Amino acid sequence: MRRYISKLFPSRRLRLMAISCFAALALSGYLFFGLNSKTRRSRDYSSEAFFTQPVPVEQYEAIKSSEDLTAEKDPRLPRVGLAQFIRTAEDEISFCMFRFDLAIVVDALVDAHHRGVRIRVLTDQDFKFAYWPSAFNALEDAGIEVRTANWIMNRPMHNKFVVVDQKSVWTGDWNAHQADEFLAHHSALKITDLGLASIYSDYFNRLYEGIPPEGLRDYPKEEERSVRLGNGVLLRVHYIPAESGSQVVARELAKAEKEIVFAEAYLGDLQVLNELAHASWRGVAVRGLYQNSTKNAAASLAIRGVDIRRPLLFLGSKYIVIDGRTVVTGSWNASADHPDYDNLIVIKGDIGLSQDFLMNFDAMFSDAVPYLNPGVEREPVEPPETSEGGIERFDPTPIHVDASPGSPVVEAIYVDRSQMILDQSVEVWVEVSVAHGDSGEQYRLVCYAAPRFSKYGEGIADAGSPVVLNPWAASAGQPPRSVVFKFACRTTLGPQWQLYARIIAKDPRTGRQREVGLYEAPFFAK
Repeated sequence: MRRYISKLFPSRRLRLMAISCFAALALSGYLFFGLNSKTRRSRDYSSEAFFTQPVPVEQYEAIKSSEDLTAEKDPRLPRVGLAQFIRTAEDEISFCMFRFDLAIVVDALVDAHHRGVRIRVLTDQDFKFAYWPSAFNALEDAGIEVRTANWIMNRPMHNKFVVVDQKSVWTGDWNAHQADEFLAHHSALKITDLGLASIYSDYFNRLYEGIPPEGLRDYPKEEERSVRLGNGVLLRVHYIPAESGSQVVARELAKAEKEIVFAEAYLGDLQVLNELAHASWRGVAVRGLYQNSTKNAAASLAIRGVDIRRPLLFLGSKYIVIDGRTVVTGSWNASADHPDYDNLIVIKGDIGLSQDFLMNFDAMFSDAVPYLNPGVEREPVEPPETSEGGIERFDPTPIHVDASPGSPVVEAIYVDRSQMILDQSVEVWVEVSVAHGDSGEQYRLVCYAAPRFSKYGEGIADAGSPVVLNPWAASAGQPPRSVVFKFACRTTLGPQWQLYARIIAKDPRTGRQREVGLYEAPFFAK
């Protein structure tokens, strides 16, 4: 071998040059392929986010009558972005959409079909035949085949993604539908990457051919559904219900160190709620937007110090941003794991994309209505007189206390037992010791009812407005002052239910909230 190399490269200089060339080739191969076959060069990757700009219904009716909704005015709008995305197709379009009636997208698909692009369309059976058949009929009239996933597999198809030329993917929580585009907050994103397009194409093919992605022995492993790019970006796709959407989202939330913001149309999944509450408990700044709340999820988070609000216009978004560098989005609703076909995509390290989602969140959050009011200043009352069979005084049991010097402390909880009937308002008095504090924090007191062994706060009834405690603090140098506030807790009191008092502190400079104390009245409701 050495003799052969000497004949091929007779001089030392040539041998060194050959070694250098081989080393350069090896390094290039490593950078291109990385440690696995899914690694791609950063120059192959690009991302772009799109957000709707909803208007009130009456304004939308005026827009419909006065504007051409097929005009491509603003490329940042999802309807325009998707139409332009479709027009870039040269070979193939895989179009998977739950709800669909936008004429601008119908026209783009028909035009692509006439240009010779192969088009496959997949939707939900009910939406094709019952609710909005006109758009799908227009495609079929043009010669485009439209299939329904649940016609084959008897399962709702809730995905919203498009793959163009096996190179680029459109996905998110937005349907190509008038209600999503004009009347609700939604988001979508376009990502150009060969590896990601291959993953979504595999998912589409399974659904299109009627092969359910769950329960298959050949369900792609996580590394086969992941793309690690040379610029540090990681993309990972999850098929629902082949995987649990609850577990996917909860795992990402558990990794948060500084900040979580979420915009979830439907909120109520217990694993997600638990991780959000736990993140707030361990000092992560958590802010959220929601539209519908099951299992009293909004109340559960609000009383744990999470600043959760509802936008003025309908929220259909489904995304989470963690520590300003991870985006989790897709068609899955955080209401609970359900039998729909969905997808989630986790994007790590794309700082620009994360910032786009954060800007969209902040714009909605600034005008949204808090679940719990910032707090009201209420006059304290005299402690009630206890009586047998009537008002009873309980020394509260601390469940969690994280108080700094000068923080308020719950001293007693009074309950009118004579009113403890199912589905009634129960009068409750909470006695609080309020000292003079130098922390500058704002303190609020809230009282509510919940099942005794509940980890997540399911069943929590309307907690009402918190009481601001700061005006009732003792003067500097004086001992703590004891004050009593009266609450009317609307509850569904029954066996194993308890009453709780919670004190929440907020730093007015940073907006960060934390739970100072959680106290339980030590009795079972009868």
